[in-house]
Amino acid sequence: MSTPLIAFAADVARRSGWAVTAYDEVGSTNDEAAARRDAGETRCVVVAERQTAGRGRGGNRFASPRGGLYASLVVNVPVRDLPGPLVVATAVALADAITARTGVAVQVKWPNDLWIARRKVAGILLETSGVVTRGPDDVVGVVVGVGVNVEGVPAGLPDDVTAATTALALHASRPVHREDLLVAFLTGLARRLAGLASPPGRSALVEAYRSRLALLDEPVRFLVGDAARRGILRSVDLDRGVEVEAADGTRAFVPVAHLRELRPDPS
Repeated sequence: MSTPLIAFAADVARRSGWAVTAYDEVGSTNDEAAARRDAGETRCVVVAERQTAGRGRGGNRFASPRGGLYASLVVNVPVRDLPGPLVVATAVALADAITARTGVAVQVKWPNDLWIARRKVAGILLETSGVVTRGPDDVVGVVVGVGVNVEGVPAGLPDDVTAATTALALHASRPVHREDLLVAFLTGLARRLAGLASPPGRSALVEAYRSRLALLDEPVRFLVGDAARRGILRSVDLDRGVEVEAADGTRAFVPVAHLRELRPDPS
């Protein structure tokens, strides 16, 4: 690790209370974090200037050139908070951190993308392992990966992807310092995860998420299993999932585990 990276890791660790390791280049920060999780570590973070094998949901390639923030966290969470509550807590904490450090309004496009002006600026990937503890409140070790386009849109993306992608520097009125952004995210996520243990904390998280929810009250299309569905996105709930209004006016919640590929429906 070079001197600047050592200083970066030490600064973030001191200010956030998380153990931080920073690399110039890795294949995947999620893989590096998973190795630490499997060795029994928690509340630790792996950061890289560049990933050569970054990935998103479904194993899709996640472009990770220099100039972005690529971080993977190891957390232990109760089974009851997977996947919806942890996804929501992560998205809200990251959106809050971006807004706090840039002044830019951020929306969350269910379940794992962050948007600025309806263009993707960040993504989230959760990967779990086996049960860490056993009992009424089983705890699972989870790697929470986040990737944020900070300085620019990655080069070499397909034209349609480039058109739907943005970066913080294109919107922020002041320079974006990645260490400040990461500290704000880590401290915010710790607070949101602690809040999941109480009804008031869960309620506050849901309200914060709803206030940032993209496509609210708009036509959407999505998959339930392999079946294509359409409707109007009406709300979300930590435990019940996404509420969609069908063409006949009836509303129903679709569980998080069953819903995929929620997108705007221009038809």
